Amino acid sequence: EQLVSSVSFTEFSRMLRSLPANIYLKDNHARYVFSSQTWHLLNTENDPEWTIRGKTDLDIRKDKENARRALNSDLEMIRTGKGTSYIIEENEGQQEFLQIIKEPLFYEDGSVRGMIALINIVTEQEQMRRKLRERYITDQLTRVYNRSYYTEYLAELDQFAPDPLSIIIADCDHLKQVSDTCGHIAGDEYIRSCAELLRFTLTREALIFRTGGDEFAAFLPGTGAEDAKQLVRRIRENEGKFSIEGTSLSVS
Repeated sequence: EQLVSSVSFTEFSRMLRSLPANIYLKDNHARYVFSSQTWHLLNTENDPEWTIRGKTDLDIRKDKENARRALNSDLEMIRTGKGTSYIIEENEGQQEFLQIIKEPLFYEDGSVRGMIALINIVTEQEQMRRKLRERYITDQLTRVYNRSYYTEYLAELDQFAPDPLSIIIADCDHLKQVSDTCGHIAGDEYIRSCAELLRFTLTREALIFRTGGDEFAAFLPGTGAEDAKQLVRRIRENEGKFSIEGTSLSVS
C-alpha cells in the first residue's frame, strides 16, 4: 500500500505506461497490485471506477481458459519461487499472440512476496514462426506431413500415445507404370492423388504422413481396430474416384 501510493511510484508508473509492453505486479495470492496498461482482453464492465487491484486473472479475463492457465502459473511460481515464460493465443475478433514473462519477488527470508511480469505483443513474430514451422513439417508435393515430422511424432508417441491408436500404412500401386507411360509429372500427380484419397476418407483427427516416395502412414488417435478396418474399406471404395491419364488410383 505504501509503495503504490508513494509519489515516486506514481511517477514511475506514469513512465511505464508510455511503453508498448504491459508491466504488472502481483502479490503472493496472485492478485494484481499494479498494471501499467488495461488490456482490451479484460472484462472491465465499462466502469470508470473499475480497478485491477485486488483481482486475479480468473476474476477479470474474458478468456477463461487462458485465465486459468495464468492463475495456475502464478500459484506454481509462488509455490516454487521459479520464473516462467510462455506464449498464449487470443482470438477476440482477430488473432493475437502475447508473450508473458514472470519473475518472483522475495522477502529477505527468501519467501515469495509476489511477482513482477511483462506482457509483449508478439503476433507478427509468432505468425512467422508458425509459417516456418508449417513449411518445415509439410511435404511440398502432397501437402501432408513429411518424413521429418513423422520422426518427431514417433518420438512423441514414446512419451505419450493416445489409447486407442490405429495406424494405416499405404503405398501406391502401379506408380512405375504410370511414370514410365505418362511421365514423371503424371507420377507425381498419382502420388498426390493418394494423399487426397487419404485426406478425403479419413477423419479430421487423422495425422497423415508421406514417409517415402509413394509410401504413407496415417495415425488415427481415438480410433479402435474395428473403426480402422471400416476406414480401410472406405479407402477401397473411394479409390475409383481418382484417376491419372486414364489409370485409376490403386493403393495397397
